Amino acid sequence: MKLINLLLILFIFKIVSANDFLIYNVGYNKNNDIIISITNTGNSTLKDFDVYIDDVLEKKINAQLEPESAFQFYIKNDGVKHKLKICSETICKETEIIGFYEKTYVKGQNENKKIDYMKIALVLIILIILGIIILLLVNKKTFKNFSI
Repeated sequence: MKLINLLLILFIFKIVSANDFLIYNVGYNKNNDIIISITNTGNSTLKDFDVYIDDVLEKKINAQLEPESAFQFYIKNDGVKHKLKICSETICKETEIIGFYEKTYVKGQNENKKIDYMKIALVLIILIILGIIILLLVNKKTFKNFSI
C-alpha cells in the first residue's frame, strides 16, 4: 500500500511540475538568419519567453505555448558561435548556436594572379641570348685570337 501511495504521489508530482521545452536549430531562412524552434514537451502551458544571446537580452517573445506544440523565431546570423539561453516564466534552457559565414566568389577575382610560365620562359630565353650577344661584342678581340 505504501508503494502505491508513493507511486501515486510521484505521478501527481510529475503531472503538476512537468514544465519543460526543447530548443532546436532548425536551419536558416533566405536571409541566412538562424531559425530557432521551441517545443513544449511538458504538460502545462508555457508563456512569455526571454531570449538571451551570450547572456544579453536579445528579445522578448509574448506567446503561449501549449503542451506538445512549438513555435519558431529568427536570430540574426553573424557567422560565429553563441550561447543561446531561453527562459519562460518557470524554466530556463541553454544551448549553443553556430552561425555560418558564406564567402562568395566573384568570377575573375583570382584570374589576375595567374602566372603565365610560357611568357616568363620566353623572356628568360631572350635575356640569355641578349647576354651572349653583348658578351660577344664586348670581347670581340678575345674571340678573334681564339682558334681551334
